[in-house]
Amino acid sequence: MNYYISGQSGFIGQAITKHLREKGEDIYCIQRSQSILNLTYLFNEIKPDYIIHLAAYGNHYHQKDFVETVNANIIGTYNLLEAVKSFEYKLFYNISTSSVMLENKTYYSITKFCGE
Repeated sequence: MNYYISGQSGFIGQAITKHLREKGEDIYCIQRSQSILNLTYLFNEIKPDYIIHLAAYGNHYHQKDFVETVNANIIGTYNLLEAVKSFEYKLFYNISTSSVMLENKTYYSITKFCGE
């Protein structure tokens, strides 16, 4: 099976990647903030069976760029969903965050909620 994973360098992404590689699955990384055109090209090259979307920005204290937060957490999710519309795949996993439930909202929690 072919797995495309965004957020592969993060804590959860690394654990999922390691687990799937141990099972002998083929893993492909999706870099953050890819255009629909670039993603479509990637998916044409190697057809995805599973897409695991973990990529995020703004959850660490040093990540303060609001535009990058919107690009990664909203636009990045939208671009992935648009790019896979013309492909047959088994499942699209969108991994969000418990931060969307915070009483005191942050840019991160709001943009992740929008991505949901």
